[in-house]
Amino acid sequence: MTAQLRCYVPEEVDETWGRLRHLGVRRERLLAETVSQVQQVRDLLECVWPAALDAARQPFRSRTWPAAMSIILARSEGDPTRLRRLGPARFETAVRREVVSRQGKRPCLRIVRLQSAAAADPRGVTTHCPGALERAG
Repeated sequence: MTAQLRCYVPEEVDETWGRLRHLGVRRERLLAETVSQVQQVRDLLECVWPAALDAARQPFRSRTWPAAMSIILARSEGDPTRLRRLGPARFETAVRREVVSRQGKRPCLRIVRLQSAAAADPRGVTTHCPGALERAG
């Protein structure tokens, strides 16, 4: 820039500018961390329980899918077959309560039913499922 004679007088750094700069750096770090966590969960589920991801078109943008997964992870202890013992009606009620507690209005029943049906899907590496679901939780 100096060779092209485009020198400029830098702005003075005041308190507001410094705070905004640090907040911007923090925001970038949080975004990168969030994206990496979503990718890790997606990778884990694609390997051990792909039917869970197939329940929604964009599972990580839905309110119902994470609520259903949190119920599954909390009540099944990493074993999707335990979800069958819960039953579709009780599972739907639990997901409905979870969606409302996450400031949602009502769950998408299609996703809830597909998540419930995913418990019986044999695809995936079932021997690694408990550990991967524990890690995803």
